[in-house]
Amino acid sequence: MNSTHAILVTATEELLKLTDQIEAIFDEVKADKQERDFFEEVRPFAESAQNLSDKWVEMAKEYVMLEKPKHIYREQIEQAGELVSTCSVQAFFPSTSLKRFKNQLQSIRYTLEGLLTHLKDNLHLS
Repeated sequence: MNSTHAILVTATEELLKLTDQIEAIFDEVKADKQERDFFEEVRPFAESAQNLSDKWVEMAKEYVMLEKPKHIYREQIEQAGELVSTCSVQAFFPSTSLKRFKNQLQSIRYTLEGLLTHLKDNLHLS
């Protein structure tokens, strides 16, 4: 197995977990209607999410360019990365639109799961 592909599988799985974490934060913030402290909670979390997302986007775009998986495109990868960054901040604010936020999470998951399925199918890891 190519170590670059294994790293991409791991990074994709980490982003899926991060997406779940973002959703859990959002649900908690919506329930208690309390914004979180920007410098103590929001910024460190968002920076960590951004770093993971940026690394994943670069690896995933390269993979898509080389392997040309069906129904997965560079633009999709870039959009998923941007949505992770956006949602990692929006999750902390109760004024964030529920419907829009959940749709963005669904879009992120669709791309991540599609890529992960393709990676695992091609690496026989399923």
